[in-house]
Amino acid sequence: MNKEQRAMMLKGLDEGKTSGLVEVPELKEIEPSKATEIENAYVPMVEMLKSFESQHKVITDLAKEGITKEVTLKAETLRKAISQVRIQGEKVRKSQKKTVLLTGRAIDGYHAMIELAVIEKENELKVIEKHFEIKIKKMKDALQDIRAEALAKYIEGDVPTDLHAMPCDVWGAYLDTKIKHYEDKIAAELEVKRLEDERVLAEKIENERIRFENEALKVAHKKRELEIAREQKILTDNLNAERIEMERKASIERELLNKERVEKEKIERAEIERRKIAEEKLALIKEAEQRAIEEAKRKEQEDLCRGDSDKLIGLSSDLLKMYESIKTKYVLKSDVNKVKVSIVLDGMASIMNELGR
Repeated sequence: MNKEQRAMMLKGLDEGKTSGLVEVPELKEIEPSKATEIENAYVPMVEMLKSFESQHKVITDLAKEGITKEVTLKAETLRKAISQVRIQGEKVRKSQKKTVLLTGRAIDGYHAMIELAVIEKENELKVIEKHFEIKIKKMKDALQDIRAEALAKYIEGDVPTDLHAMPCDVWGAYLDTKIKHYEDKIAAELEVKRLEDERVLAEKIENERIRFENEALKVAHKKRELEIAREQKILTDNLNAERIEMERKASIERELLNKERVEKEKIERAEIERRKIAEEKLALIKEAEQRAIEEAKRKEQEDLCRGDSDKLIGLSSDLLKMYESIKTKYVLKSDVNKVKVSIVLDGMASIMNELGR
């Protein structure tokens, strides 16, 4: 069954349909009466599945709010009841599939439809049913990890896998025993090491005594070498002191130069910032002055326009009279001349329209 067929089947259950939930193509290839018989054979399973829908929704909704022991028992009961739909469907499938291959395919199609719907709900209910078993297993695994981590440092090899099954008192005694064995082992190793260290020390002391006797003849020479070394050290220390003093003075001089440079850069940045602010203020002043000049010019033009208004009206009136006079006085016969006069009149009309704006 594909996803579309399954979706149609579930939609049919939600709408309360009991047959024809999904079209099985193989039914079209067999005798209509046999197709009807197959469909009717699965109607009881569909009815059974439909009857469990409300119970299934109630349990899944309760599980979303919180799984309790009561909810797991309800889930188990409903899962077992719903599984009967699948079981009955399997019985019908085996009975009906004694016919021809196409009939068997049609039956398989319906069975897959029912089985898929039932198994999904069975699995969902099984998760709810096994909630506490899963929870207990997780607790056991966590306890095993904690005890394994506590034990690992005191033993060699793999940690036992059944630590979680030990009662607390048994686990405590078991861990104490392992710790005791570990500490005894460490103590024994330390004792062996102590004895070996004592032997090595005694051997070193003897070797040192022999070396001291062999070096006794070289004492005078060594003494002179030490005196020379002390004199060289004094000379080196004096040279180092002079070098350190020179480096200190050079460092002070570099610091003073650096301070002077920083101060100079600070003054230069302040001067740049001052100039920038002055330039911005000057730009704002010039902008304000320019706006004032433009505003004065605009007002002057408005005043001039108001003064020209009567003159423009008179000019427009004179042109209108001339326009009317030309239209009535110059009636021409030639089409070419008529066009010329029409162009003159259109031009006058455009001028009058412009004056009237």
